Amino acid sequence: MSARGLSAIFFAAFAVFITFTLPITVVVSWFNLERLGVSYGRAEGTVWAGSVENVAWRGVSLGDVQFAFRPSALLLGRASISVEVDGSGALAGGAIIERGMGKLFRVRDAVLTAQVDQLPVLVPVSGSVALNIIEATFDTGGCRSVDADLQTDALARPSNGLDWAGPVLSGTASCVEGAVLIPLTGREGSEAVSLAMTLQHDRTFNLRASVNTGNDALAFMLGAIGFSIKGDAYTLVQNGRWG
Repeated sequence: MSARGLSAIFFAAFAVFITFTLPITVVVSWFNLERLGVSYGRAEGTVWAGSVENVAWRGVSLGDVQFAFRPSALLLGRASISVEVDGSGALAGGAIIERGMGKLFRVRDAVLTAQVDQLPVLVPVSGSVALNIIEATFDTGGCRSVDADLQTDALARPSNGLDWAGPVLSGTASCVEGAVLIPLTGREGSEAVSLAMTLQHDRTFNLRASVNTGNDALAFMLGAIGFSIKGDAYTLVQNGRWG
């Protein structure tokens, strides 16, 4: 092999070595996470494997995060990282995050649980939201495909000051013209609840909620937080920006 070829191999290997021994503090700073509302404490390790403590999004504690680079994915033309959240905050579980050629972004094999009482919600409820993402793919146009299920028991537990427990809600997410649609429905006796959340790729959202109930105390509370009566259902429509 020529001297030029040996030099090329040396500098390529040196570049890979430097890349994978970069401190994670340098890499995290490149992403400018504060711009996205993300804060964090101490970061340790390298690009290859490390941890970030006290991760929070817009003041909501998510917990400590550990991650590891998956080099085998490079053979398929993807950068792949496995992520684990320890549950010390609102979130627990793990996922694999991949970046493909171009602008393709994928989340797969994700099993996550969020504690509702630590999230910004309309009413004081507890319980959890379980999210199972088999695979979700995004690009610059938003959602391309998603195979994910959600379930929450937040309404099935009596809330503080209200003698009422509703149904467990569940649903399957889908992509609609680049947006992620998350419908959740449930019924318990005469109580029926449906929620439909649409997340656009420009970070705006639309929430539509409907509650059928014969509980006077619940009906009063729903009216107090902005629900309006339409037929036999109390409904709420909200629009906003999620990040």
